[in-house]
Amino acid sequence: MNLLNSISDLIYWWTWDIGKLRRSRPGGKTSEAHAVLRIRRDGIALEAGRKDKAAFETVIVENPNEAGRALRGLLSGRRDARPSVGIVVEPDRYLKRRLSPIRLPRSRVASMAELDLQSSTPFNVADFFLIVPEYEERSSESAYYTVKKSLLGPVLEGLQSARIAVDSLALAEADWTVAADRPSLRQVVGRTVAATAFRRATAVGVGILVLGIVAAVGMAHWRNATAAGEVDAAIAAAEMDVAELRSLIAARDAKVALIGAVTEEKNSAVPIASILNEMARVIPDSTWLTDISVNGGNVRFSGLSDSAVSLIPVLEESPLFRSPTFMEPVVRADGEDGQRFTIAMQLEASDG
Repeated sequence: MNLLNSISDLIYWWTWDIGKLRRSRPGGKTSEAHAVLRIRRDGIALEAGRKDKAAFETVIVENPNEAGRALRGLLSGRRDARPSVGIVVEPDRYLKRRLSPIRLPRSRVASMAELDLQSSTPFNVADFFLIVPEYEERSSESAYYTVKKSLLGPVLEGLQSARIAVDSLALAEADWTVAADRPSLRQVVGRTVAATAFRRATAVGVGILVLGIVAAVGMAHWRNATAAGEVDAAIAAAEMDVAELRSLIAARDAKVALIGAVTEEKNSAVPIASILNEMARVIPDSTWLTDISVNGGNVRFSGLSDSAVSLIPVLEESPLFRSPTFMEPVVRADGEDGQRFTIAMQLEASDG
């Protein structure tokens, strides 16, 4: 609560300090009301300027309840939907109480005023309006004013019945007029014309701000959704491109692997010419070959030889051949000189 009071005092002081720049009269701020209602000992004095007259016209009303009706008649001819009035309380119609020789924060003055009226006077706080004045350059003290509710109440009811708004409340000192501050004015008359206009302007401003925020959020959401859709489309297209690229890479890798296998097989294979040259070198001249086949690393050949058994050791000594073996029994060929044989062997080069 102390923090709220401090903030309220700071705002109140700041607005008062700024308000000094637009005050033109030494007796307080200039009222923009259409008329002035003075509460005096002899009755209610109404002062208003009429359009058909250059000077102000003053009317004295003894019954406070009739003040509103009389003021409405005084302001006849004006086209204002709801005219306003400034209330001035004369010196013998209020009580002034001094609290401190120095100027105190507004919240402190208000709390001290209620305590002072309860403890230092025989009056009942509920029967009075406690009015805190606006800060004045000519007065460095802290004081408050009390006005009987029985005095102001009928006047306010009459003004309300006549649909006349209260623009300001002031207390007449000896040589100047002291204006009630805004919290005190709200306490006495409720919502003023300026406060109503301010509330309406604030409501309109807040509404415009809310609409602007909603529009900005909606626009940001729409842009985000649009961008997200574009990103999703781009990702889908990129995924299709990646899938196609991966398919091309897989096909290329398969071809490369096939080419590599063929190349490796080609490089590891022994040329048929080398096989024939090696067999011609190691096989003796007494042996004739009738058939030869090469299948990868396997060689198989048949023929006639004077001594087929002697071929096995000769082939084993060759660096190109390995594991020569008779595939069929060696037999003497009928009507031919020599032994018929079939030998199978492997190429050393086929193992790499």
